[in-house]
Amino acid sequence: MVLINFRLDLEQKILQCTQAFCSNYSDLKHNGIQPDFTKDYVQALGTLMESFRLEYCPSTKNAEWLYDFVAYSLDEHGELERVVLCLESEVSDRKLEGIRYDFQKLLLCNAPIRVMLTVVKDSEENTLNGLFQSFQNWIEACENPKPGDRFLILLWDDCDTGEVHHRVLLKGGV
Repeated sequence: MVLINFRLDLEQKILQCTQAFCSNYSDLKHNGIQPDFTKDYVQALGTLMESFRLEYCPSTKNAEWLYDFVAYSLDEHGELERVVLCLESEVSDRKLEGIRYDFQKLLLCNAPIRVMLTVVKDSEENTLNGLFQSFQNWIEACENPKPGDRFLILLWDDCDTGEVHHRVLLKGGV
């Protein structure tokens, strides 16, 4: 029960962090400033992970490791105890194939929290419901996730409202 509450709390905090970050990023872009999205987003997530006393990479001391962002805990000997979160983001390639390529990495991981952040664009292929359905289809097609495994999907509308739409999708649609 403690792990479930931790997971739900962390998922909620990731959503809040992402909403605040994307809103600020949109404001900067509208004012002619071009920040490095991935670097700055990872830094914001890192600050959040520190509040949960988790290690993460990439960070100032660790390079990217398998995924765009990984949070983990170490045991008392400094050995990897468990991976808590894996995140992939695809904000440059707005085509469905590019999004799918990055998302499929999350289908292979066994972290209790799996997060995908991508950008919504104005095309029929990438409508909110269409994208959420594509993610659900990819989850169901892959045998690796177990029934009930969770995926936090964050769709950022950086072209129109700046809003971050989200759903938690489950293997088996449970």
